[in-house]
Amino acid sequence: IVACSNGKLNLKNVDQQITKYNTSSYAGGLVGYMDGVARLDAENVKNRMDEISCDDHCGGMIGVVGGGDISIKKADQSIKIFETSSYTGGLVGDIELKQNTNIVLDGIKNTIQNFMAQKYPDDPEIAGGLIGSIYNSVSEINPDLENGVFSVKNIFSTMTQFSLDDVV
Repeated sequence: IVACSNGKLNLKNVDQQITKYNTSSYAGGLVGYMDGVARLDAENVKNRMDEISCDDHCGGMIGVVGGGDISIKKADQSIKIFETSSYTGGLVGDIELKQNTNIVLDGIKNTIQNFMAQKYPDDPEIAGGLIGSIYNSVSEINPDLENGVFSVKNIFSTMTQFSLDDVV
């Protein structure tokens, strides 16, 4: 739907159906890229995707979080085919926890029928059913994320098939 670096995005009672989504990177069903002081509040969201194909930094709901605040509550996501290479997750592709970053994922049902991650020769193998990659850029400053919050609860996730294959 959007890329966001400042401001606030409220998504309530959203029912989205995507037949085919094909892109190179920084892609998500709701938000492709979030950074800075952006805020996303999403509640009661249905995100249904028949097929998503993305090279890297992709997520079913959010591609990349490079800062800001995210709250996703009461969401139902289903993906039939998810083809990708790296930094990819069923919900969020890549998360960089910065100072005062707050991420709350609560009450989410995530269903993926066929998740296929292909590794190219010089790319890392980074893929996950929920989150592809999480790293803390402020851990040397303060291990508690300078008062930030990362909370994941009440998640129900199923994946029928998951494959990670090398591409020659």
